[in-house]
Amino acid sequence: MRRRAVVFDCDGTLISSMEIVLQGLRQIFSEFLKREISFQEVEGFFHPQVEVIFSRLGIKDELTKKKLWKRWEVLTAHGKHRYKLFPGINTLLEELLGKGYELYVWTARDRKSSEEILSDLGVMGHFDGMRCADDCTPKPSPQGLYELLPDICKEDVIVIGDSYADIQGANDFGCASIGAIWCRLASKEALKGLGANYICAKVEDCLGLIEDYFYNQ
Repeated sequence: MRRRAVVFDCDGTLISSMEIVLQGLRQIFSEFLKREISFQEVEGFFHPQVEVIFSRLGIKDELTKKKLWKRWEVLTAHGKHRYKLFPGINTLLEELLGKGYELYVWTARDRKSSEEILSDLGVMGHFDGMRCADDCTPKPSPQGLYELLPDICKEDVIVIGDSYADIQGANDFGCASIGAIWCRLASKEALKGLGANYICAKVEDCLGLIEDYFYNQ
């Protein structure tokens, strides 16, 4: 039987976490800059890669970066019921499993919190594997995809994510992608510009796009 894999990003794709992320960044950088940072400012310098955030704020010292990262881990630590699946995600996962797809998670989040969150939300068991920021070179490097999918044809893989790192990583790996824009900070124009095969605004439309892609292979 032909193997076909669907790889999901976590934050902004599987789970709704943006308000927690932005609040954490707001507190961290208010403390660091010693002034009140607004949500508008946070959204202005936000980027899914923390190194880009540091660069945008002119933070170069590695020790400072490590201190800020530790503070970030404390402020955004996992707690039951803090995170939620986007509406329709559980149904989508179950439908894909019912059709025989292999499911994976490829995330910029650390492994410990990823496993805890997805387990508490009742979907961890749906996935055949996971690569996180502390497992391999972070996105957009495709290392995580190579490690997750060493024995599957690239044309039989599709990545679903809401950030440039997801789509660029899929491009570099050589597989198809769906730009998920059901998270409010996701940019349709940016994901389309990167060459995502599809743009999807509603979780419930995702299955049809996945089926369409694989039907045409």
